[in-house]
Amino acid sequence: MWVAGGAVGGALCAAGIPAALVAEETSIEERLARLEEMASRSGGGFLSAKGDWFSLGGEVEFEYIDAQFEPAQDSSASDSPFVHIDKWVLYPKVTLSDDVSMTGEIEFTPTAARVEEWHVTFGGFPWGSWLRVGFDERFSKANGEFDMANRLTEDYPMIGTAWWRDEEYAVTWGGKVSPKDLAWLQSVGWRLTWGDGLELNERQQTENDTYEITHDDDQAADTLKEKNEVGAGLVFGFDPIHETYKFDVAVWSYHSNLNRDEQARLRAITGYTAILEPEAAPSNGAPLVDETQERFGIRSTHVYRGVTVTGEYATAEDGKLDRHGEYLQGAYKFRFDPLWRRYLTSVEPVVRVERYTVENLPRSFSHAETWDREKTTLAALVGVAHGTMLKIEHYDNEERTGGDDDVLTPSDPHNDEWMIQLEVKF
Repeated sequence: MWVAGGAVGGALCAAGIPAALVAEETSIEERLARLEEMASRSGGGFLSAKGDWFSLGGEVEFEYIDAQFEPAQDSSASDSPFVHIDKWVLYPKVTLSDDVSMTGEIEFTPTAARVEEWHVTFGGFPWGSWLRVGFDERFSKANGEFDMANRLTEDYPMIGTAWWRDEEYAVTWGGKVSPKDLAWLQSVGWRLTWGDGLELNERQQTENDTYEITHDDDQAADTLKEKNEVGAGLVFGFDPIHETYKFDVAVWSYHSNLNRDEQARLRAITGYTAILEPEAAPSNGAPLVDETQERFGIRSTHVYRGVTVTGEYATAEDGKLDRHGEYLQGAYKFRFDPLWRRYLTSVEPVVRVERYTVENLPRSFSHAETWDREKTTLAALVGVAHGTMLKIEHYDNEERTGGDDDVLTPSDPHNDEWMIQLEVKF
């Protein structure tokens, strides 16, 4: 046994495994038990060459898109219908110690590969809080990390595309505490963040590349963004009927500045210069732009006997441009054990109705970022098997474009869309 133990220990040490795990006085059984404990705590994985615990997950999304559009109205739209691999994503995670971990997201598409997310999290701070440093999602994203909200669908709400879809370089301090002796209040969470912000750009509101809205983008036009952003958020969790009804309320806010690229971009939007207050112009003759950039949102998710309802309102100020939007989403998951034994584990219908409004710009058909919009999403999320889901989604889009309601400049273009996706997670 000693010889075998020494051989195993030597091999593990050669691989860089911590000495505490391969000490001579521990038996093979004890070492294997320790490895199994580490694997169970992290959800699986293996030891890296440096002796840290490493795990790797991922997902693949294969889609069919069928979108209405008129090429004469928007030449940027993709030919439809079409089938493509939307993305292949890898999720590496390294656990360096009980208090330090590193997480990444590497995304491959048919045309590019990029690091979509990367951050290190340090735990063990007062009140059970943590500090996160790196390239990370805005904490306001509806993905279940900040509050209970989850968009569920492949498609983002319009205010998500506008303000919290992308990642940014930031330092974030966050945590959650559970107050005592308060009957309904179950938890209080917080986030404070400082980062370089996101830059104004444009992005389509659904899967097909057409009729874009103004979007906070992580792809800066210049290497140096000339931006700083601070953000704060609070979330209160309530449990008025234990295990039957719970809800939370989250508020978030970001404050930043418009850089020169963003100021120039705003000046190029139809009607923007007309709403500028009289100001002294710089030497190049272009009007000055208010550098203020603010975002504010409030969101609440309610869960009652398996029914989940989420509502969110968000508003933004970019110089003199004011926008706001809201949505209401409902879902219920029917679970099977599984039906037909293999290929139907659940069905979750999702309904979302939403509105997006540009407050103070005249609508211009030639510039889709000035349009007011309404949208209804109907979806069925079908659990096919372990790690495999079929998403069937329909987007009913209504726009007020300022057009003349003719063939080339319709007041409400035909741009509804079907999306069918096979998502495989591992």
